Amino acid sequence: MSYFINPETLDEIRDRADIVDVVGSHVQLKRAGASYQGLCPFHSEKTPSFSVSPNKGIFHCFGCGVGGDVITFVMKIEGLTFPEAAKKLADQYGVHIKENKGNFKKNDLKETAFELNRKVAFYYMQNLIGYKPALEYLFKRGITIDFIKKYGIGYSKDSWDDLVKYLEGENQDLELASKLGLLGKKKKSEGYYDVFRGRIIFPIINTKNKVIGFGGRVLDDSMPKYLNSPESLVFNKGNNLYGLNYFNRGKKKENIILVEGYMDVISLGTQGIDYCVASLGTALTINQVKLLSQYGENFYICYDGDFAGINATKRAIQIFNSLEINVKVIQLKDGLDPDDFIKKYGRMRFEAEVKYASGSLDFLINDFKKDLDLENIDDKIALIKFIANSILQINSPIERDIHISRLSEAYDVSVDAIKAEIMGNNVKGNVPRAPKTEYKKPDVVETKRLITKRDKIAIELIKIMLYDKSFCKRIFDKIDIEDIEDDSLREVTRTILNIYDDSNGVERVDILDYLKQNYIIDEKLYDELLVENGKYGSADYNALIDELLETYIKSDENKRKREIIQEIAELESKDNRTDEDTMLLTKLVEELIAINTTIDGIKK
Repeated sequence: MSYFINPETLDEIRDRADIVDVVGSHVQLKRAGASYQGLCPFHSEKTPSFSVSPNKGIFHCFGCGVGGDVITFVMKIEGLTFPEAAKKLADQYGVHIKENKGNFKKNDLKETAFELNRKVAFYYMQNLIGYKPALEYLFKRGITIDFIKKYGIGYSKDSWDDLVKYLEGENQDLELASKLGLLGKKKKSEGYYDVFRGRIIFPIINTKNKVIGFGGRVLDDSMPKYLNSPESLVFNKGNNLYGLNYFNRGKKKENIILVEGYMDVISLGTQGIDYCVASLGTALTINQVKLLSQYGENFYICYDGDFAGINATKRAIQIFNSLEINVKVIQLKDGLDPDDFIKKYGRMRFEAEVKYASGSLDFLINDFKKDLDLENIDDKIALIKFIANSILQINSPIERDIHISRLSEAYDVSVDAIKAEIMGNNVKGNVPRAPKTEYKKPDVVETKRLITKRDKIAIELIKIMLYDKSFCKRIFDKIDIEDIEDDSLREVTRTILNIYDDSNGVERVDILDYLKQNYIIDEKLYDELLVENGKYGSADYNALIDELLETYIKSDENKRKREIIQEIAELESKDNRTDEDTMLLTKLVEELIAINTTIDGIKK
C-alpha cells in the first residue's frame, strides 16, 4: 500500500538507523579508516570495492556505482518499495509512522506546531532582555549574553495570561498551544492560562534545528524547580537530547559527556567544555543512546552524586552495555553537580576529572562494596561474585582478561576459579561473549534502602495508575509528584504520566515493558507492579484511591508533627532564648495547630 511519510520522519529514521549495523547484517564489513569495506552485494567481485561511511550515513560501490542512504540499501537488498523499506527500518528502530494515504493534514499540523514553538521561543527571548532580575540571575551564574543568544534562553513573565494575550494578538491557535503544553485550560470557565510563569526558559531544539519543546526554571527555590513541556506531536523526550543540535554527525566529537540538566550543559559550555548533552526530564532511554552514538567516539556519564544520580548512572550504564557501547563515569568531588563543580574548581580541574574517569565496571564495583564489610567473609564472597558476574557483560576478550587478572590479584582468588564462577563451573577456554542486546543482571542482590510505608502506598497508587489513565487526575489533584519520597518511584510515576500524555489506549503491560526495557524499574518492581490487585469498578477504585491518599497525607503530616514537637522541645529547653527563637517558637506552634486541624479533618 502506498502512503506518504513526511520528510522529518524520514530524517528521524536515517538518524536512528545505524547504517553499519543494517549493511553489516547482509555484508561482512571490515573497518578501513573512518569507513567500512566489504564485497558488494549487488554485483560479483573478489576485491572489496563496497564502502560504508557511518559519519555521512551513506554506502557506495566503486565497482558498479550503486549507492545511497540506509533506506536505499534496504530497498535494493530486500526488493522493497521506498515506503516499505522506510517502514521496516522505522519498526526496527522505534520510529512511529502513521499512514497518511495522501492526507497531508498531519504533516501540515506539525509544521504549524514547529512555527508556533519558534514564535514563542522568540517572544520569551524578548521578555528576557526586558527583565533585569532574570538577566542578573543568569549573569550571576556565569552565563554571558553570547551564550544566552546561542541557546535561545528566554523568560516567561509571572503572569497568568501574558502568553495568551500575545498568541491571541498573533492570531495563533490557542488549542494547539494547549496541546503543546504552552497553555492550560481553565477548569471552572472557558479560556486558557500560561503554563510557564516566572521562569527562565530553555528552548529544546532537535537535530533539524526545530523548536520541539521548552524547559523552565524558577528564579528562587520554589517548587517545582523545573517544569518541562509534555510529550506532543513534535516532542518525544525519549528520542531527543538537549544540546545535541550543536553537534555535527558528519564530524564526530572525540568525547561526549551526558549530564542531567540544561544548566549543566550551558555552564560547562561557557567554560569551553562544549561536548555535553542532557536527557530531557526523564530517565535515559535506549533510543537516546543510539542517537548519541552517532555523534561521538567516547562517552561519559556525569550525573549528580546524590542517591537519585547514582541510581540514574547505574541505569545508564546498563543501557550503554546492552548496546555494546563503552562508557566511563565522572564522579565529581564532594558530590557536586557539574555546574557547581566547574564554578568552584574551573575548567582544568574538570578536564582532569574527565581524563581520570572511572570505567563503568569500576564504578559499579565501588558502589556495590560501599555498604560491605570486607573483613566479613560472606561480604567478601558476595563482592567477588558480583564482580565476576559483571565481567560477563564485557564484550572485549582482552578487557575481560585484564579484569579477571585484577580480580584474582586483589582478592587472592585463582583465575580458574573466577572463570568457573563466570561460566557456571564449566570452564572451556575463554569466557563466553555476552548477548548483544541483553544485559544480564548480577545474581547477587544489591544493597538498597528500606521500603517505607509511604513507598508501599506509592506503589499501590502506581498500580492503579496503570489500570486507567483517568485515575491519574484524581491522584494528583490531591498530591504532587514531588511528594513521592523515593527517587525511583517518582521517576516511574513521571514516566507513566509522560506515556499517557503521548498515547491513548496504551496497555498496562506495554507500559511495564517500556519501564523494564529502559531500566527505569528492576525485575522485583516489575513483578510487583505486574500483579493485579483485583478487578474493581471505577467507584471502587476511586474509594481505594481516597483511602490510600488519606493514609499517605496523614503519614506525612504525622511525620512533620513529630519533627515540630522535637523542635519546640529543644527551643523551650534553651536557657537564653533570643527574639529569633521566640518568633520561631510562635511559628512552630501555629504550624502544629494547623497540622492537628488537618489530621482531625482527615479522620472525620
